Amino acid sequence: MDVSERLPRKLVTNLPEMSMPSWSRDGKWIYFQSTTDQRIFRCPSSGGNAEALTAEPGSFAFESSEGGTVYFYTASGRKLRMLQLNQIGATFEVLSMPAVSDQSQYTVVPGGIYFVPADTRKSVNYFDFSTRQIRKVFNTDLEHNNALSVSPDGQGILYTQIGQLNADIMVVDHLQYCPLGAHR
Repeated sequence: MDVSERLPRKLVTNLPEMSMPSWSRDGKWIYFQSTTDQRIFRCPSSGGNAEALTAEPGSFAFESSEGGTVYFYTASGRKLRMLQLNQIGATFEVLSMPAVSDQSQYTVVPGGIYFVPADTRKSVNYFDFSTRQIRKVFNTDLEHNNALSVSPDGQGILYTQIGQLNADIMVVDHLQYCPLGAHR
């Protein structure tokens, strides 16, 4: 949808069914999962033929801040994998990154990845790309559910949590973001 026109338009591509879309950082590409074979694809944001990026199934693809790497979730082992856009087809596990609780429970930011670990579903952790170290950011009383997002300025986290009979959307203000190369 073009915000200025406020009119939605259909993204037309050569694949019949797609899900879990995300934008490239420059806005030129849309990454998504094919619902027929669960592989990661991309197509121009203006529409056109989709290009397979992975041979194996994956979901929730996110481009890195510099635009050269795409991260995605694999149900096998609940791991995050990555591919370099200059080497399409070759994917690698994100080394030192523990299992993620769910496909929607991670987000890529400059310098690292915020995620909910599979073994501690009531916490949010940060994986630093440069040091390959993990630090706990905060704990919650309830388990997280569907979606984790960090504000563009790195000062807030948006997440949902499972309640008794309903769910709440929570915002963490004044997050102490750890940029690439910084140590605490």
